[in-house]
Amino acid sequence: SRLSTLDGNLSTTLRHQAALSPTLARDVVHARNASSQLVRRVHQVRDQARKSEAAVIEITRDMKRLDHAKRHLQRTITALKRLHMLLHAAEQLRVAATVSERQPVPRYGSAAHLVDATRLLLGHFDGYMDSVPKMRQVRDAVGVIKGQLWEGIVKLFKEVGFQPQQRHST
Repeated sequence: SRLSTLDGNLSTTLRHQAALSPTLARDVVHARNASSQLVRRVHQVRDQARKSEAAVIEITRDMKRLDHAKRHLQRTITALKRLHMLLHAAEQLRVAATVSERQPVPRYGSAAHLVDATRLLLGHFDGYMDSVPKMRQVRDAVGVIKGQLWEGIVKLFKEVGFQPQQRHST
């Protein structure tokens, strides 16, 4: 009897599994398909991540280049502003040192400030004096004007009775 109960249970289980077999086969196929889709999606995400990383690296590289260009442009603009101020100060110095019917004596007060301004501005361009002839011309022109002013001051002091002991270069 026990053997026949066990045999009955086994038969029932086998019939039940046989009935479920098509459903299980469908579920296995569905699970395999889902697994394949998941693997494809993981590969797609991984490929997209690599592309995104490459894009980020390129954008970062471009940003560094732009930052370098910005700094260079800022320095260039600053140098151009200083050059403009130097040329303007040199021209104003020339005008202040000029003697004419309207201005029989150079404007020494203005010239003194302009000599100092040109000296400071020329200091920004020391590195260009050997390689840029126009910078040397500006420096030399300012030097000539300073020399003329010095000679005029010495002449005026002689006229009023003072003798300078030694010429000071500024």
